[in-house]
Formats: sequence, C-alpha cells, structure tokens
Amino acid sequence: MLHVQCAYIEPGNRKYLHWHENAETVWLIVEGEGEFYGGPNDEDVYPVKAGDIAHALPGQWHGMGNTGKVRLKYLSIEGPQPVGGAFDKTTVAE
Repeated sequence: MLHVQCAYIEPGNRKYLHWHENAETVWLIVEGEGEFYGGPNDEDVYPVKAGDIAHALPGQWHGMGNTGKVRLKYLSIEGPQPVGGAFDKTTVAE
C-alpha cells in the first residue's frame, strides 16, 4: 500500500528533516522551487523546481525547503505502508 498526498510548503518554510524505517519517499515537484536536503545535518542539498523528482530510500534522511517566492507544491508518494495500520515509523531530526 502507498501513501499518496499533495502537499505545500509556503515561501521561506520547510518540511522537517526525517527518515522512514521501511518506506521509500518520492516527491514530484509540481509548482515552485526549493531545496531537497538530506543527511542528519542537512549536508546534502539539491535545488529542485517544477518537473523535478526527489527520492529517498528507507532510512535515508530527507526534507525540503521553499527558497522561492510562491508556494512550493509537490506530490508525495511513500511506501510500502502497512495495510489497515499506522504509517511506517518516522524519525525526525532534532
């Protein structure tokens, strides 16, 4: 089972740095621009814009920030997720 959602990040904000125990993450950037980052200290930073795809494997730190002037819109696909159960365990950086 996959968890699919459309999400937004307002200008100057970011999606917190985190990783999933068992699930892969694919983010398709639909509108706007920003940075996809990884590593527990944000050491890996990649610019993203509409049409780009960002991918994180299970256990890989990831997050995203909006560096543009308009809302960053993206489609998030995460899985596998347990059928009928809670989402995969997620660990958030402090």
